[in-house]
Amino acid sequence: MQWYEIELLTENSTADALNDMLGNGSYTLIGRTIARVSPWTIEEIAALGREVTETTIRLIMPAHCMDDLRKATHIRFFAHRDYSNAMKILPPIRDDGPRWVTATAKAVRT
Repeated sequence: MQWYEIELLTENSTADALNDMLGNGSYTLIGRTIARVSPWTIEEIAALGREVTETTIRLIMPAHCMDDLRKATHIRFFAHRDYSNAMKILPPIRDDGPRWVTATAKAVRT
């Protein structure tokens, strides 16, 4: 597994997003951290369904980013060929002991 740098973002209000010529949402950077993408197991794919596991990813991050992660609504990979758009963070954000935090993110359709 590789570590990727990610940006923690919060979505701006709808009025700010409408100022964009293309109508795209706009985001404010809260912070940066590193994360690993954890693969889905065969059992999870069977239980959740293929359409869920194809559009969502599971992230493992260091626990020190928990405060910023709770404020964030979206993440964006700083440099990743497969995940270049903002992704919505889905609850719950789990605190897995003193070192790790796990979260799930879903691809945002524009």
